[in-house]
Amino acid sequence: MESYKSNASVKLEDIKCDKEENMEKCKNANIRGFPTVILQKSTGETMEYKGPRTVESITSFINNAVN
Repeated sequence: MESYKSNASVKLEDIKCDKEENMEKCKNANIRGFPTVILQKSTGETMEYKGPRTVESITSFINNAVN
């Protein structure tokens, strides 16, 4: 897991849902297609990102969610 460079409290994790060891976690998160980007807050609240797959767009999504 990596820290997000503009906010050390944000952790980024790349989970491969097609790997046996991750299938239960992906099932519990309701991931049905790839790629899926989900932000999970420390409160447990989740938000699915459905925007463009660009660094700028995903960065904006993260910044808006945590600020």
